[in-house]
Amino acid sequence: MVDETGPRPTSGRRQRRRLDELVCIVRPKGRPDAVRAFAADEHDQAQQYAASFGAEVEQLAE
Repeated sequence: MVDETGPRPTSGRRQRRRLDELVCIVRPKGRPDAVRAFAADEHDQAQQYAASFGAEVEQLAE
């Protein structure tokens, strides 16, 4: 059963990034549809996105 609490991922288009540009990821618990990775210049957006789900921003290994 999928947990339907928390906001839904937005369908707004973001700039396409190369894999080597991604530096952090947000993985809301129980919401695989809401996982998103962010580039260094999107760190503020990552923080806001994580806060909206009660999740944390995780740094990706270099």
